[in-house]
Amino acid sequence: MSYYEYLNEQSAMCKEKAESVGDEKLSCFFENAAQGFKSRAGRLTIKEACGSKEEFEEEEKRRQEEAKDRKRGLSLEEIMQEALGGK
Repeated sequence: MSYYEYLNEQSAMCKEKAESVGDEKLSCFFENAAQGFKSRAGRLTIKEACGSKEEFEEEEKRRQEEAKDRKRGLSLEEIMQEALGGK
C-alpha cells in the first residue's frame, strides 16, 4: 500500500468514526483528524505518495537527523539568518 493510500484510508476511517460517535467534541476531533490526513496526502510529492509509509517515515527521520546535525555548532545569529532565508 502506498503512503498516499494509507493517508486516504486513515481519513476515511476518521470520517466514519466522526459520524458514528455520539459525543459532539469527539466527533469534531475525528473530523479534524480526517481533514488533517487529507491535507497531508495533498502535500506529498509524487515520490512520497508512491512509496510506502515506512519509506516515508525513514526518509523523514533521516531529514530530521541531518537538520539536527547541521544545527549543532551554529551560533544563534546563524540559525536566525538561516530561518529568515539569509543563508
